[in-house]
Amino acid sequence: MNDIRDSKRLSVTAEIRAKPATKRRASGAGDETKPGKREENKQRKLARIAKAAKQVLSKKGFEAATMQEIAKLAGVATGTLFLYADNKRDMAYLASADDFGRALEEAGSVPMDATFIDQIVGCWRPYFVMHNANPEMAKIILSEFLFFAGKQARRHGEGVAGMKAEALRRALWCQQRGELVSTVPAAEIADLSYYLFQGIVRRWVQTGAIDVNEGLAMFHRALSLGLSGLKVQPAR
Repeated sequence: MNDIRDSKRLSVTAEIRAKPATKRRASGAGDETKPGKREENKQRKLARIAKAAKQVLSKKGFEAATMQEIAKLAGVATGTLFLYADNKRDMAYLASADDFGRALEEAGSVPMDATFIDQIVGCWRPYFVMHNANPEMAKIILSEFLFFAGKQARRHGEGVAGMKAEALRRALWCQQRGELVSTVPAAEIADLSYYLFQGIVRRWVQTGAIDVNEGLAMFHRALSLGLSGLKVQPAR
């Protein structure tokens, strides 16, 4: 009889001891998922803030828009915005970051069998399309995006460097196949094409950014003039 009681006591004791261990294991498993969940929540909040910033900036313009309005529309505290952007100008970078990212990705897929000028026009076409879709945001982007200081501004600066690298890659290829002269560094040709784009796209946006093809035609003419002395001339 005593053996039976002792056996039951041992069984209950073992069960009690086992339960905390089970909880610890379950708790540990849950902890492993927390960082991923936090990052997911952070990204969702970032997307809400970016969307709200674009809506407020597009509607009000850069000067009239306030961080408080952006925070209210995003459903976050105003102070939370500064975890993601240093100031209102930096917030404008955040609002357009995804658009610029998609444009850069599209630029890399332009075929390299066309002339250098046609390649460059093709690379920058997504940017004309982007500005055409939201002319008000385009005005902010082109007037405020002069320096790359700030959390989001640095990201935009990396995108600009990416576009210059894409132009450089294509300039080198066109030099190798004998289309462009090799006496001018390919990096200078790439920079020239970028500076021409910056001038033309601003002029086009000032006129309303209404017709993408018109903007591209303006850019093509500017490139043709600017790069005319860099093309290899056929032997006579």
